[in-house]
Amino acid sequence: MNIIPYPNYHSCRRLDPKRCTNYRTIRGEINGKPVKLRKALDAKGNQVIQSILFPVEHWSASQARAACRKGTFHPASGVAEKVAPGREPLFMADLGAEKCICRRCRVLVSKPPDTPCSALTCPECGKPLEAHTTYQEEE
Repeated sequence: MNIIPYPNYHSCRRLDPKRCTNYRTIRGEINGKPVKLRKALDAKGNQVIQSILFPVEHWSASQARAACRKGTFHPASGVAEKVAPGREPLFMADLGAEKCICRRCRVLVSKPPDTPCSALTCPECGKPLEAHTTYQEEE
């Protein structure tokens, strides 16, 4: 189950995800800006856009809200960090925060208090997140 809002995307949920199957995410554009379109099959087997994800680096909350004409708007909860493959971050902006990581996409997400990482999913691929601990690389 995805936790909304996503940390690095504003979202526009057009259909309840429980009413859809066979998801896939494709890149698209709205007003010349990048978006991710989450396509799925509805109960009748028709291909529909279940939700639209607006990357925070290209969309303010007010711009994304205006582009969300049909559906429920959710502003981003914060900004996730991207981790280079094979390397852990040496510095994080909020050292006191607990983090979760997607081992597939290398997306690092701040974890809400009293929520295990395994209950969260990656905003990029939807896979379950794992607990992340930082370390200082030896030189």
